[in-house]
Amino acid sequence: MKFISKSSFLAPLSVMAMLLMLLIFDLLGITDENSASAILISVIVLQIVVFVLPMVFYARLKEIKYTKDVMLRPFAFSRLGLVAALLGVMITGTFLINVLLSANSNGEGAAASEQYLAISANGGIFLTVMAVCVAPAVCEEFAFRGVLLAEYRKYRAFPACLATAILFAAVHLDLDSFVANVFCGLILAWLVIVTRSLLTSMLLHVLYNICVVFFIPYLWRVTLQPLGTLFIIFAFVAIFLICLAIALGEAQAIYAEYARSPFMENEAPDNKMGITQGLCRVLLSPSFLLCIIAFVIVSLVR
Repeated sequence: MKFISKSSFLAPLSVMAMLLMLLIFDLLGITDENSASAILISVIVLQIVVFVLPMVFYARLKEIKYTKDVMLRPFAFSRLGLVAALLGVMITGTFLINVLLSANSNGEGAAASEQYLAISANGGIFLTVMAVCVAPAVCEEFAFRGVLLAEYRKYRAFPACLATAILFAAVHLDLDSFVANVFCGLILAWLVIVTRSLLTSMLLHVLYNICVVFFIPYLWRVTLQPLGTLFIIFAFVAIFLICLAIALGEAQAIYAEYARSPFMENEAPDNKMGITQGLCRVLLSPSFLLCIIAFVIVSLVR
């Protein structure tokens, strides 16, 4: 049996192309414009060029169907409860991960928020939200939880979620936030698997970005106060567990619905392939390992 398939070999190469384009745009200073509006527009264009266009070409090359494979279709209103619960899980989970890893504990998050607000004052709040919150969410979800997840789903759900989460974290070129980004990637991929709609992960990603950019950074100031860190950790652990329990309950109700209806065509994985075998095929692919090595090297030298 062939160990490395075309999907597990070619998919990471598309992410390598994204990394290369990000480096080129970084060296060219494509977003170093004088006006705030020009910066924001450049960011939107950059997201489309880096994440959407390569994946459109890849989907066409591999004959991936947007509705059937990428699951780019509407979702039921009842799925909003799961989206809301997972928003709480993502916000509290990433904050706790960053606190435990001592990331952003020096107030960098609050400084970043003030920078976004300054850009918003000059470029407009609508354009800021579109460039910083909406465009990255839509473009990244299309690439990772859309096309790439469709490619990896044949290796079973967990290997597919883990592989796309790792690649998603890699394109952010930030070792400090790597664990938090993998965590977010896993939740977003799981949401697509459960709801069978890419639009749910896009919505969750947009809401998460808005919270991270405009609200969460101010919590770092609380953690710098005496007893602030202990209070926030206790509160966020409680909220995390509550939101996780709600999310699991919502997922169980959704799967109870699916039990009364047949699986979508091509959705069920190969029953002969175990999770361990799927993980090996995905994570031990030479191109996947090369992509991770490139991410580490670039992150260290930037």
